[in-house]
Amino acid sequence: MLKTFFKLLIFYSLVGCGTSIKGHEPSYEVALHGTNTDGETVNFYELRFYDIASARVATKAMFAKYGKSDRYNSSLHQSNMLREVWENLSLIEGDTTRYTVVTDGTETQKNFFTCIKVFDSNGQDALHPSFHSRDLLIQTLEGIIKTPEDSH
Repeated sequence: MLKTFFKLLIFYSLVGCGTSIKGHEPSYEVALHGTNTDGETVNFYELRFYDIASARVATKAMFAKYGKSDRYNSSLHQSNMLREVWENLSLIEGDTTRYTVVTDGTETQKNFFTCIKVFDSNGQDALHPSFHSRDLLIQTLEGIIKTPEDSH
């Protein structure tokens, strides 16, 4: 029993160091999420990645590509985690639009994902279905998440 425990501990330690679970590409969806702010519900879209090794995969990938985040906030999904915020980023080559990117995630028995929220410099939800560069942003962010951390 103790041998099995240590084998599992070593396995999960090794898997937790990467971006995705070995043999699986991270899958994703764009999900509508609502939060209550001052008695008012605010809805926004977030890009959620599943089949990942940790809820912090998006944060690690953004740090590897863009460096230290500009600020931290409480997580919207799990009380013992922090959201990290990168401001004034150029995400799409050749596009002058600047973005704010927020990473978050959760690791519970019910939910296990890492997620990214994106807003343009006017505060518009860049993952909203009608946003002009939405598909290109999703491709860009998917590439950042799927790229192994050591190659950033």
